[in-house]
Amino acid sequence: MISTADILNASILIVDDQKANVQLLEQMLRGAGYVSITSTMDPGEVCELHLKNRYDLILLDLQMPGMDGFQVMEGLKEIETDGYVPILVITAQPGHKLRALASGAKDFISKPFDLMEAKTRIHNMLEVRLLYKQLEHYSRALESLAMHDALTGLPNRRLLMDRLFLAIAHARRNKSTMAVMYLDLDGFKQINDTLGHDTGDTLLSMVAARLVAAVRQEDTVARLGGDEF
Repeated sequence: MISTADILNASILIVDDQKANVQLLEQMLRGAGYVSITSTMDPGEVCELHLKNRYDLILLDLQMPGMDGFQVMEGLKEIETDGYVPILVITAQPGHKLRALASGAKDFISKPFDLMEAKTRIHNMLEVRLLYKQLEHYSRALESLAMHDALTGLPNRRLLMDRLFLAIAHARRNKSTMAVMYLDLDGFKQINDTLGHDTGDTLLSMVAARLVAAVRQEDTVARLGGDEF
């Protein structure tokens, strides 16, 4: 779940060429409790700033000299290759709203600002953005669990087979050799029976660390299960 503290600590970038608008938005956000607020009046800086900071929300004015908000969005889409660009556009032109949404913006605020509406839209969009990031984190964690041994963190049988097939194909293509070494710990069952499974798990983790330290970076150490590596 996303807490109120998570939302108030989210990173926000304000992009507007009018200093008065920047100050108004900053005052509104700080008054609502947001603590991580950055602003720029130069649209040309936005992509570089986002690449460095990965903002949770960008409040983007559409009408700016030199480089308008639509051009900024095109640059941001090249950075966020997964297609999710956390942009809430600010515009005084009703006709720009649909174009902005079609260009990748997730929502809009109309000028002149209705402060209550602006706060609500910002809060809702941040909640969605943080849920999206949380889902990404869970997906990566599940993917890692599916491909790695939970105890040692080593590749499991599934990932080993993938890498083994790639290594065989690479060896055939380059007419070179490769090797597979199978290790089974003698007497491991006795350790579990006499000292307990926690001690056995500690030993397996120590063995895994030593095996990883003994091979090259391009080699693979995997745990097949039990005391088999």
